[in-house]
Amino acid sequence: MARTTLMPHSDRTNIWRTQIGLGIGRERLLHVRQTVSNYLALRSCEGERFWNAILPENRAYESRKTYLDLMSWLFDEHRVLDWQQQRDLEAGIRLHDIGYARSAGADHPEQGYEVLRDPEIQKELGLSSIYDMDTVLNMVKYHGLFSDVGFLYRPDMISSFNFPTRISLAVMGALDSTAKPLKEGGFHSMLFSRLLRRYQKLLENPSITFEEKLQQLFGPMNYVWLEDTHAEALTAGIEEEGLKGESGFEALAGRTYFRCWPLLKDLITPQIEFASSFYTPVDPSHIPHLVSFLMVMARLLGKAAPQNDVMVDTAFNYFDFSLRPSYLASLRKDLSDPASELGQIDDCTFGFGNQKISFLGDQILLDHSR
Repeated sequence: MARTTLMPHSDRTNIWRTQIGLGIGRERLLHVRQTVSNYLALRSCEGERFWNAILPENRAYESRKTYLDLMSWLFDEHRVLDWQQQRDLEAGIRLHDIGYARSAGADHPEQGYEVLRDPEIQKELGLSSIYDMDTVLNMVKYHGLFSDVGFLYRPDMISSFNFPTRISLAVMGALDSTAKPLKEGGFHSMLFSRLLRRYQKLLENPSITFEEKLQQLFGPMNYVWLEDTHAEALTAGIEEEGLKGESGFEALAGRTYFRCWPLLKDLITPQIEFASSFYTPVDPSHIPHLVSFLMVMARLLGKAAPQNDVMVDTAFNYFDFSLRPSYLASLRKDLSDPASELGQIDDCTFGFGNQKISFLGDQILLDHSR
């Protein structure tokens, strides 16, 4: 298959100009451009390109043969799509981060969906009628679905899409991981074998166990891997605290999702930033903090007894790295203090040490400005 775009030049130009006009930053647009370039390489089945895009220190943890076999699987899945579906996918890839015009947070896919529904933006884009815009909108709104299942999305959401759309979203998620910026400039790929295996499993069986959910708190989405010994320590801590016997544990395990997902990683790692390494070290001394945090959440859910799915977020923008250290220091202090107990302040507000926890409808907001 020739390594060429399926989109008319005018549509590609309009997409680019519109995103620049919306004020999306240069670094984000360079990421989009690299992702598009990688999609064209995927259409050409250039497995070696994807292998070489992984940093040498990360390739040391990979088997080249296994990796290329998994990439061949992804190429084969992509071939299932007809040209119309591939064109819609390419349009979605070119537009997937348009939500950065409104938000640089975890909600940018939903914001992108809303931006593209704006009649004025649609007029400015001026896309030709060759696209299935419902599919393109889904590509933008759910471009993180396969990475974020268990965090922002229920596993059964995958089943709500037809099979070509599932494949397209898996390809979209994979490619988004191949264009991670380096501090010194340029890009590298974090599309590791473990991430490809995750996509493979979810395409075959859109489900996830609580144990898998726990391990992936530090896995594909964070690009931090919880080693078996640390996973065992976490499981042992949960059992020792009798967490599974808490009344809110079922809600925590099956119906609670985290918009502030990096918090779970930051609680047990010393590196408060987006990692570029295959492994980011876990500080074992922090694992009890995570166990205590999960226990607080289970007890909160037990008291509130929500009937629906719950989304956890911070009352401040957790994706502002400058705000994380003070919050984490305060949270760790309270999680380490045996005297800290969960108490109810009013109908919607709970306290834990210096932490303020608000339960608003189906949303939990965390803050340390009690």
